[in-house]
Amino acid sequence: MKQTAVFLLTHLFSFTVRLYPFSFRAEFGEEMTTVFTQVMIESAKRGWSSVTAVYLRECRDLPLNLAREHWYSLTKREIPVMTIHKKPEWFFYPAWII
Repeated sequence: MKQTAVFLLTHLFSFTVRLYPFSFRAEFGEEMTTVFTQVMIESAKRGWSSVTAVYLRECRDLPLNLAREHWYSLTKREIPVMTIHKKPEWFFYPAWII
């Protein structure tokens, strides 16, 4: 019975991945489904409460994640990456070598 539930929940999750924008889905969809499947299999070993907790967490996070990814795809905004241009102090180098 656990295997059937994990199979159904994984299928349902792979369906919800289709709600993401195409570019995001093409890049991350397969990886998301694979990771979710692995997490569900591990959760099933711990029991129903663990499986339920994992799935409810995904359901909780889904609306915000969908909205964010659709917003980024519509505005073509990239997540900013911080770059540090300041040269480290002299004590950084000996500490890094040690």
